Amino acid sequence: MAFERVRAIRGAGTSGVRVSIRKISTTTPLKVFLSLGPDVLKKTGWTAGQVLEVLRGTDADLGQVLLRPGSDAEGYHLRQLGDSKNGNRLSIATALWSGLPEEKQKIAACSWSFGTDGLLITLPTWAGRPPKRFDDRPSTHPPKPSAKPYPAFA
Repeated sequence: MAFERVRAIRGAGTSGVRVSIRKISTTTPLKVFLSLGPDVLKKTGWTAGQVLEVLRGTDADLGQVLLRPGSDAEGYHLRQLGDSKNGNRLSIATALWSGLPEEKQKIAACSWSFGTDGLLITLPTWAGRPPKRFDDRPSTHPPKPSAKPYPAFA
């Protein structure tokens, strides 16, 4: 019989940027969790405790998020995620904004790029991309009647 050892890959899938929607506990509201892998942190130079400003895309940039250094008054703190045995991973938890599903979403990988503006993240398809805007304005059109009245009773 021939056997080959199957090696455990610790920290598999921890590189890049990943996003999920979940609760910290049963009493807290849903939050958007962005997890940054060691490759992203190396490129950005960001560390635990640093404050980042989170900007959501509008118009042509719907479905994207921009992270850039911010101040304590207007930002979110990067936090250590798990232990650092398998590479440093940091996360940021933001409030759920309109246009995103109001239910838990499993963690998903995101495409990202780092430039002079900051870290640009393209959210997965479950994030939903409204056709025009993120805001939830009510429709200005009146509802259509379900059926026309019978002509004899008009």
